Amino acid sequence: MQRSKRYFTLLEIMLCLVLITLVGSLVSIKLYSLVNHHRFSHSVERLYTLIKETQALALTHQCDFEWEIKKVKEQFLFQCKTGNPQNFPELLQEEVLSCTSKIQWDSTNTNLVKLHVFPDGRIEPKGLLSLHTKEDTQILWIDLKRPLLVKISNKKPKTVDCTLPAKPKIEKSQRLSVD
Repeated sequence: MQRSKRYFTLLEIMLCLVLITLVGSLVSIKLYSLVNHHRFSHSVERLYTLIKETQALALTHQCDFEWEIKKVKEQFLFQCKTGNPQNFPELLQEEVLSCTSKIQWDSTNTNLVKLHVFPDGRIEPKGLLSLHTKEDTQILWIDLKRPLLVKISNKKPKTVDCTLPAKPKIEKSQRLSVD
């Protein structure tokens, strides 16, 4: 018996190519969103790290720093400024906040945020900085409400009342007497 060789038809080859292309496009769309997610997270974490570094440098060198986050041509940039730039050239470079579509300061949309880092490590003004991607698919918060405890979070931090409670009144009958 003789076997006949069966080859693939042109239609079967084209169908396989269409399926491979469809799967490839779905994977590339997901990969693109993952890359943008990583770029956004990395740039916000970079900003957070640099703010913490300038706090330490302000304490160490007893000098002021100013952070400026601003929108220029549909993208957000951040840059540090100081009175003596020759000592900190690596901090003074302008960097892009990748994939950031809007920023909010204490829940108010803004295109400019200025933060002052003082020689004692304080950051003024105190508040909550939130950075958003397009369509708000990812939001990261940098909590600047406490002087030396700057935090970053992917969940909105709870507001903490930093005021001290009033001193309780102690009646004479409750006071301890030392004899």
